[in-house]
Amino acid sequence: GTAADRGITFRALAALFREAASEWATHSFSFEVTMLEVYNDRVRDLLEPDPAKPRTHDVRQGGEGGAFVTNLERVRVSTSMDVMRVMRTGGAARRTGRTDMNAHSSRSHLVFTILVAGANKMTGAASASRLCLVDLAGSERLSKSGATGERLA
Repeated sequence: GTAADRGITFRALAALFREAASEWATHSFSFEVTMLEVYNDRVRDLLEPDPAKPRTHDVRQGGEGGAFVTNLERVRVSTSMDVMRVMRTGGAARRTGRTDMNAHSSRSHLVFTILVAGANKMTGAASASRLCLVDLAGSERLSKSGATGERLA
């Protein structure tokens, strides 16, 4: 979204950072993000450090029923502005295409994940969590979109 009307990802992470800041006296937190797209049944890391030599990514089943993607670039963030910078970088690598209904229709699914590690400073108890925010590919009606060829996938 615009600066005046931020999207759900930015607002959710801003709230997460505010909550972490309110707990600073008793807890410590660290945050990392990943950003991937699924396009034509292929996973692509949007934060790949060397796009000329992309790493292989597989979807795997993890412990306790959680799925994960291998070899994703993790970027450490600590502020909402850090998140915006990462989202701009990843967004520039995302596949989009013009249709008759939308000049910048996304043709891929996007998964933005934030990994949170926390520790209680008094007891040493640690916890970890992840929040996955998903943006599904454009859903314009085919007959109205004018999409053809690879844009149909």
